[in-house]
Amino acid sequence: MPSKRAPGLHHPDPLDKTVRAHQKRREHHRNFSQSSITQNLVWIGSLGSLIVVPTVGGVFLGRCMDTWMESGMFWSISMMAGGLALGSWMAWRKIFGGGL
Repeated sequence: MPSKRAPGLHHPDPLDKTVRAHQKRREHHRNFSQSSITQNLVWIGSLGSLIVVPTVGGVFLGRCMDTWMESGMFWSISMMAGGLALGSWMAWRKIFGGGL
């Protein structure tokens, strides 16, 4: 039976089309690959330390001020909130601002 295709037109083989699509996906994955689990853990650890260190520093400084001024827990709580706010701001800048 004769082919009903027009002369001169090339119809790609389905296998060829599949292979090209696979190569394209591989190239895209190579260019935009996701981070490894180790890189993600390092990223989470650095963000955690950006939040925890100022918070603990604020508690320590507030506790020293409370002891010195005999003011109960006023400065401890205030400095903890300030350290938490500062740490959260620094983490936000690192995520969305590209650095500190």
